[in-house]
Amino acid sequence: RLEKTTIALEQTDSDLKELSLFNKELIESIPSGIFTTDIGGSILIFNKAAEDITGITRERAQGLRIAEVLPFIGSISEIDRIENTIRHHRDGERVIGLRVSSLEGIAGELTGFIGVFQDITMLKKMEMDIKHKEKWAAIGELSANIAHEIRNPLASLKGAIEMLREDRAAKEQKERLTEIALKEMERLNGIITNFLMYSTPRAAEFSAFDLNLVLDDTLELLKNTASARNDISITKDFDMPLFVNADRQKMHQVFLNLGMNALEAMPDGGELSVSARRTGSSFEVVFKDTGIGIRQENLEKIFYPFFTTKDEGTGLGLAIAFRIIEEHKGKINVISNSGEGTVFKVIIPDSNGKS
Repeated sequence: RLEKTTIALEQTDSDLKELSLFNKELIESIPSGIFTTDIGGSILIFNKAAEDITGITRERAQGLRIAEVLPFIGSISEIDRIENTIRHHRDGERVIGLRVSSLEGIAGELTGFIGVFQDITMLKKMEMDIKHKEKWAAIGELSANIAHEIRNPLASLKGAIEMLREDRAAKEQKERLTEIALKEMERLNGIITNFLMYSTPRAAEFSAFDLNLVLDDTLELLKNTASARNDISITKDFDMPLFVNADRQKMHQVFLNLGMNALEAMPDGGELSVSARRTGSSFEVVFKDTGIGIRQENLEKIFYPFFTTKDEGTGLGLAIAFRIIEEHKGKINVISNSGEGTVFKVIIPDSNGKS
């Protein structure tokens, strides 16, 4: 019986050695850098990939504190996921993505930490290249849109001035041509003013005010705009004061742009309803119209500068509104289907421009 026990123990010992060897080979073959430390942060295991990424041999690393190998690590117990740079003795600066987890014993007690990290230098470079290309593509598209928007009124202006210069038009026609020229100059001025407002906005000036008072002022302007039409009704659903820290003038601009957009989306009449409420640590303002709606393929483009599906307008109203709300660390969500109306939901955090 003793002999059988001895054989069984020897077999168990052999199995454990094989398992240990397998685990060691597995750790060494993983392309990600792996290290383990004790509770104090001293390195116990440092695999081959960790050597390659850091340029530090395991013989040198073992016994060192992990913060000596990866200097951006402060207290290892406080790290979950982090990205930072290290200095490789041969390749210079490298960007590292690191995730740290705790190691626990059989009884559930903390015995140390395990870290898995990758060299993401090339990935970051690719991201920068993509952003750079996207930036120039966006600049090119924006330039083309600006040129298109300016060319139209310039063509009308040029034609009107040429006819006036020839002095062959009748008096009534001259008056009409003068009106066209003035109108197109005003349109050009509006395009440039809106573009400057979008491209070089003034810094937000935060102060506490009642959001509902700004909405009331906005709705009064919208009602005056819609007064020439008898087929549009404007309703509101807010009464209790909603004090928010924001830029009052810019909030008015956002609400006016959303309201004008809604009125223009109802050429055959309809209803615009505006509601406001507090939800937790944020404020929600909703503009809902019963207009023509937005086609699904255009939803992701509506906040692009100069994007418009209307015959008139610069396509900057929603872009300006989006930028202002973004400046306030808020969001604008939109729900719409062609022919089913549109809902714009503005979410403003209850803070001094900080989420």
